[in-house]
Amino acid sequence: GLDSPAFENGGDGGYLFDTNRDLRAWVIYPCRFGC
Repeated sequence: GLDSPAFENGGDGGYLFDTNRDLRAWVIYPCRFGC
């Protein structure tokens, strides 16, 4: 586990881009649906 949260502020997120710089996946904290 982590010692601290991966996302500290509301609205922080993680984004996955492919080699063509197209957005493939994302997650935004806090998650409200489908978590």
